[in-house]
Amino acid sequence: FVDELMPLLEQAADNGEEARVMTTLNPNDPELVDVSDLGRKTTTSGLSLAKTGTAYTNVMIEEYPKLHPKLAFYNIFPGVVSTPNMNAGAWWTQPLIAVARVLIMIKPEESGERMLSALLNPEYKKGGFYLDNYTNQVSVAKENEEVRKAVLDHYRSEVAV
Repeated sequence: FVDELMPLLEQAADNGEEARVMTTLNPNDPELVDVSDLGRKTTTSGLSLAKTGTAYTNVMIEEYPKLHPKLAFYNIFPGVVSTPNMNAGAWWTQPLIAVARVLIMIKPEESGERMLSALLNPEYKKGGFYLDNYTNQVSVAKENEEVRKAVLDHYRSEVAV
């Protein structure tokens, strides 16, 4: 997650600076955590893996403020952003993408401004926050204590340095 940065973030908070961590996934689109397959070694579905990443991130956004109470942690949905990656699809998807650009996509600059406004919002100074693409707080399905502990233990044993 962000353990390598924690000493610097804690020091900044101790010096009176605001210290915040932002992740950019859709907090409202998680998959339930399967504690029998942490690390998703047996799952091969790309969509399932993406939703699991969101679920793990949501657990961290809930748990890390308990470990680092002077800091703020966010999981924010950046929106459907019109990026050059959108041009990489098959030729037949381009008309659909062109319509989506007009109807639902936002420019990268607008997405960035929204996320920056969340980082600067005094309401979100300390704690854990789940935000939509307009920087409003959203309710997310939360895992129980046993699942959150399993995810943290897995993270500490497999990922953390």
